[in-house]
Amino acid sequence: MKLIMQNKRGWLLVVEVVIAILIMFGFLFLTINRQAKTNVDVNSDLNYILDQAMNNEGIRDNLLQGKLNVSAEQIRLKLRPNLNITINNCGTVCIMPPYLRDLNKDIYSTTFTLVNKTNNYNKFIAYVWEK
Repeated sequence: MKLIMQNKRGWLLVVEVVIAILIMFGFLFLTINRQAKTNVDVNSDLNYILDQAMNNEGIRDNLLQGKLNVSAEQIRLKLRPNLNITINNCGTVCIMPPYLRDLNKDIYSTTFTLVNKTNNYNKFIAYVWEK
């Protein structure tokens, strides 16, 4: 009986450590799950932007004519309402504009190239972030 009473503190410490580890793993799994869900949502949004640039002739023509804001607004209206989008013409190298760097948010991007009827090509980059 004396031996059982002496080990109570040790068992209590072990139980406390196990509970603390379970809480930490629970928090870790919840965080990873939320991040994975955000990435899936943004990937589908980026794929939608690419699809619109390829298949929507009006948006495609506006991009090739340099009407980037018009195209971005047409696409944004069909995306989730809490997203912002901007499209830039890259030339040969795509560089993130300074105003996007200052947002302190997760910014996702995709690049695509469009070829017009005279076989001239333009490289574009679309940036997407949550408001």
